[in-house]
Amino acid sequence: MFDDIPPPFGDVTRRWTQLTDDQRSDHAFRLLGRGCVDASIGHVARPIQDDGRCYANLVTAGSAGDPIALGWLAGSHQAMLIVRGRALYEQDPTEWGAVALEALQVTIGCVDPSIGVWLRRRVMQHCCRHMARTVARHLARQRREIPTDPAALRVTKSAPDTQWADPHVDLGLVLDRVLAALDPPTRDGFLALANQQPLELVAARHGLNNNALRGRMTRARKRLRPQLAGYIRTVDH
Repeated sequence: MFDDIPPPFGDVTRRWTQLTDDQRSDHAFRLLGRGCVDASIGHVARPIQDDGRCYANLVTAGSAGDPIALGWLAGSHQAMLIVRGRALYEQDPTEWGAVALEALQVTIGCVDPSIGVWLRRRVMQHCCRHMARTVARHLARQRREIPTDPAALRVTKSAPDTQWADPHVDLGLVLDRVLAALDPPTRDGFLALANQQPLELVAARHGLNNNALRGRMTRARKRLRPQLAGYIRTVDH
């Protein structure tokens, strides 16, 4: 089967697409179990047939690092990732391949495989959000880096309106310094919230329960609020 998906995402999908039918059957039995082999491809694409059990087995194997499972998942979701990242796919296919692979790997690493028939939809939603954010940042960065023709610049004689100017251009540096001073569980918790990822995974990774982690984050907010008070936006009328 010919697979023209650009690398590095295409390098992953080809682990599955270039297998023979017999090889796919063998890997389907290994990854999904006996009950999913008869219609394994259909079951993975349409989890409603088996309450999502086959797809959940594939996600579990992919998140554990199985290359064939990850290739199968990548091939299963490539059409959606192309559609959501079309602007980047047409402009820079290799960069799209890197972004798409990151979106898939981050997603299967944070979703809960036990949610059943809704798992595939949850994976697609996470991937779509990740792709949309990353592609938007990439395209905005490219627009900033493209030099402007001096002849196209307009000369203004009036002073710029500074009413809505941001006086805190150093906020990003301050946040980096503040986060670096936090203990790892609390820092990872704030980063997970910023990336719309569940706190339960962070808590488990650090050997904490969810309430303990949230308590740490609440106390950290109280400590940090005075340090960041100068960065709160206000509008005077």
